[in-house]
Parts: sequence; structure tokens; C-alpha cells
Amino acid sequence: MDSTKKLCLRWMIVMAVLFSASVDAAVSLVGSGKAARANAGTMTVTAPSSTAAGDVMILFLGTSDTTPLTSLSGWTLIKAKGPDDIALSSLYRVYRSGDSKSINITVKHCSFATVIALRGVDQSNPIVDKNAYKDWGITSQTQDGTGTPHGTSYAPSINSVAGGALVCGFMWDDPYRDCTVAGMSVLHSYSNADDGLTTAYQSTASGGSTGMRKAVASNTDDGGGNEIGMSVSVRPAVVITTTVPWVTNLTVAAAGTAITNAGLVVSGVTRSYHATVAAGKIFSQTPGGNTSVARGSSVALAASLGPAPQLVLNNSFETNTASWTLNGSAIRSTTTHAGSGVASLRINTATGSATQRVAIVSGKTYDISAYAYISARTAGQVVFDTGDKYDAAGQGQFVFNATNGGWKKYSGSFTATNTFLTVRMFSEGFAGTAYFDLIELKPRN
Repeated sequence: MDSTKKLCLRWMIVMAVLFSASVDAAVSLVGSGKAARANAGTMTVTAPSSTAAGDVMILFLGTSDTTPLTSLSGWTLIKAKGPDDIALSSLYRVYRSGDSKSINITVKHCSFATVIALRGVDQSNPIVDKNAYKDWGITSQTQDGTGTPHGTSYAPSINSVAGGALVCGFMWDDPYRDCTVAGMSVLHSYSNADDGLTTAYQSTASGGSTGMRKAVASNTDDGGGNEIGMSVSVRPAVVITTTVPWVTNLTVAAAGTAITNAGLVVSGVTRSYHATVAAGKIFSQTPGGNTSVARGSSVALAASLGPAPQLVLNNSFETNTASWTLNGSAIRSTTTHAGSGVASLRINTATGSATQRVAIVSGKTYDISAYAYISARTAGQVVFDTGDKYDAAGQGQFVFNATNGGWKKYSGSFTATNTFLTVRMFSEGFAGTAYFDLIELKPRN
């Protein structure tokens, strides 16, 4: 590598490091699952099937027990509220690859559980704030002035951060269900004959105080009295971003160095023919340069194999008629030609032909093209084809039954089903003059 290229590579590496930055990802809801049990025993609640490694699961457990759950193997307690004739707990766990999505909980009384899977949460410090109210429901369920009972429960206002999320649980000392929570999406609201649990979710796009959250039940039941509302806010993961360096026209090794030094990973290098980029150089990358991505992200590279090989020998008839078999009126002509050469093939009677057998690879795709100049045609036609192998439209056959006004390029492509073909030009009752030049057959990548 010469000194100019080395200096350019060092500059790209330095710029990639300088433009690294930290941003907060946004927390998103993966899904939720629920379970209930009417008596003592083991209750199993299942996380969503799409829960993936690194997702944080929040578990709300409401129970008719006088003591809230404060520990569960593999889980970290967030908040527990009780004791009373009902209790509510929240816990979290980071889901790891290979973990079971089924969560078994031993309960002593009627219980309800909801597991909420969140993505983009800071795994090392997921909880921003938490709090719970108890007994607000006593006042809210008192007969109002008209004598109409109603069910309402409150979750306290807590702090939140931008890009995070708020999850709330409401444990009812009544069979309330079909609840709404202003400003939030209700995940589950279910009950048995005695108690019930409602859970809700909301993104905290701007952060700050969440405000008190009010859950209102659609049915009216006068019983019970105690309700618990619990609020939990989570913070997004901090993502270190970096700028993808431009690596096109670098060698594969130099491109890999620049990408690695930018804190990124080369996910793979595909190699294919390229008409203008030298073999061994990068001609495409995904994502492109100057794109901001998370450190550790992958960059896919495409490297050139150089121009595709030209399989037709003496394709412009510059070396007399070497490699070709000519019959009838087919001759090498210097009267007119395409491109930068001095010769072409001419056919000007009804019996002229030129052929060349070419080895190909079955299953590989090929591009074929030729320049043709048809002059003073009065009868019949002249044909360019692949020996009756690939004659469908858009493949390797071009039929000329009219003058075409000068040199024009004709192109097609096909996927080989055999190991050879015959490039040929021939006349069928043709009267006029046909010239062919720059005949190409090239494999694709």
C-alpha cells in the first residue's frame, strides 16, 4: 500500500473513532402472557413466544394472600405491597438464550400473574423508579351521591426517562374486569369471583413524571374495598453508536481493518465480477459509509473478481477468422466494424454461417450479446443464436428480418442446462448484407 493510501486509511479510522457517540435505544413491547389459579398450588405463566435473549421480563403477581411474594428463583424483586387481604408484587428478569419461557410460581391462595416482555431495556440497571398505593379503592368505591357504585384504582406517579416505558399493575379486591387505564394500553384485565388483576403499558417518549394512572372497571361490584395500584418505569439500553467508514475501492484486508477499528464487524465478503473495479477491491458495502450504527454492528462487503471473463475467442474477428468455422458467404470484413477494431463478420447470401463451440457450466447464468448491422435487406432473415439451445425471448437468439439503420447491440441472458453451446450466425433465404461484431459470452457471479 503506498503512502497516500495508508494516510487515507488512517484518516478514516481516526474519524470513525471521533464520531462514536452514546444514544438511548427505545424500549418496545414484545408481548405479554397471563395466568390465574383459584387456590393453593403451582401456577404457570408463559412469556410470549417471541421473547428473545436480552429482553427484560416484568412479572406482576397479585394474590389474595396476606403476604406479598418477595422472592422467586432467578428473579429480582422490584416492589411488593401488602400485607392485607390482597397483595401485589413486581419482579424482573433478563431472558437468556436457552431459558424456559414457562414461569412456575408456588402460591398459597387465589392468585393472578402477568409477565410482560420488553425489548431495548438496559439489562444491567433496568428499573428507573417504582411505587405502589394501597387502599385508594376504599374511597373510590364508596357510594357516590347518586347511589351508583363504581370501581376505580390508582397507580402512583413516578419518574421516567425518555425512550423508556411505564408498566402498571392493579390488584382488585373485587371481581373487576374489562378495565381501561387512561393514557395506557391495557394488556390483561381478568378476575375470578373474588379478586382480579389489570396490567397496562405505555412508552415514556419524553421522560419526566408519569402522573398518576387511573384504572376504571366497566362492571360495578360493591364488594371488597382494598385495591393496590403499582407503577414501574424502565430505562432504555445505552447504545454506543459509530459511523461506518467508506471502504469501497480498498482491498479486502484494508477494508476489514477500517471496519474493525471503527468498532464494527465484517459479517461476510461476497465476491463477484465487476466491469470496472479491480480484482480484490471492495465495490459495495452494506450499510454504506457515513451511516450511524451501534458499535458491534455488522457490515457486509462485496469484493470484485475483476471483469467477467470473455468466453468467445476472437470475438471481434481481429485475428482473421481464428476460432471460427465459416461457411458459404461468411467472411471477415474490414469494410465496417463496431468498437475500436478494424474487422467484423459479413454474411450477404442465403447460405452463409459462422460457428464457435464454447464450454459452459451447467447451472450458471450467462450474459450474451452481439453488435449487428443489417443493411439493404430485401428478403429472408439472418439469425444469431446459441445452436438452438437458449432461443426463448430474452435469452440467446436474435432474428434480423429488416434493416436496422446501423450498428446496434443486442443482449440476452440464460441459465445453462448443459456444458457447451455453439455461438452461431447464419442466413435463412437472406438477401442483403449483415455484419456482426464484439460477440460476448460472460458468466455472471
